[in-house]
Amino acid sequence: MKDYSELCHIVVAAGEGSRFGSKLPKQFLELEGKPVVVRAVEALMQATPGAGMIVVVSGRYESLWRDMAARFGHDDVITVLGGATRYESVSNALGKVGRGVRLISVHDGARPLVTERVIIDAIDRCSGASEGFCGAVPVVAVTDSLRRLDGRGAERSESVDRSLYVAVQTPQVFPADKLIEAYHKAENEGYGPLLTDDASAIERAFGLVPLLSVGDPDNIKITHPSDLLRAEAVMAGRK
Repeated sequence: MKDYSELCHIVVAAGEGSRFGSKLPKQFLELEGKPVVVRAVEALMQATPGAGMIVVVSGRYESLWRDMAARFGHDDVITVLGGATRYESVSNALGKVGRGVRLISVHDGARPLVTERVIIDAIDRCSGASEGFCGAVPVVAVTDSLRRLDGRGAERSESVDRSLYVAVQTPQVFPADKLIEAYHKAENEGYGPLLTDDASAIERAFGLVPLLSVGDPDNIKITHPSDLLRAEAVMAGRK
C-alpha cells in the first residue's frame, strides 16, 4: 500500500450555504446516513492512507462539526476556523500544515462523491508536472451551450465555442511550498479576496498554470436541494 504521509488534504467547509435554503449549511446535511462533509473527508482518507487532514469550518458550526467528527471516528482530524472568504479559509488552513508535507490538496466540503480515480490522478499529475506547469486540477467537458456576456448588460451576449472550455472541480493539488508562498504573496499584495480558487493563486503569483487531470461528471458540488437527490441516485448506481 502506498504511503501518502507527505500529502495533506484541506477540506473547505466554512460556507453558510445561503443559496441552498436550509437551516444548516449544505455540507452538514445528511446524505445516505452521513453528513456531506464527512463523506468528502472519508473519500480522501480512503484513497490516500496516511495523508494529513484539515477541515475548515465556520466558528458558528465548529461544535456541530466536532460532534460529527467524533460520531464517525474522525477525532484526529485538525479543525480550523474559516474566514469571510474562501481565500481566508484556505489561508488559515495553510498555517496548520505540518512539516514534511510535500503536496497539498484543497477540496470542497460539499463534493461528497469524489472518486479515488479523480483524487489519485490529480496527485500523480501534480507530482509529474514539467517546467511551466504547477499543480493539477480535475476537469470535465462542458456539455451546455455557452454565451459570453459582453459587459454592457445582461441582454447583450455572444456565443462561444464550448470545446475551448472545461469545468473545474476539486481536489486541486499543488506543491506545498508553492501554494503557501502563493497565498503569502496574495496577502502581502492585497489581491487575496479576488482569487476564485487555488489554481488562480498559483497562476497570479508565479505565472504558472496547472495540468488538467481526470474529472468526473458525478463529482458534483452540492449547491441546490435537487443536487442531494442526484447524489443519492449516483450512490445507488455505484452500489
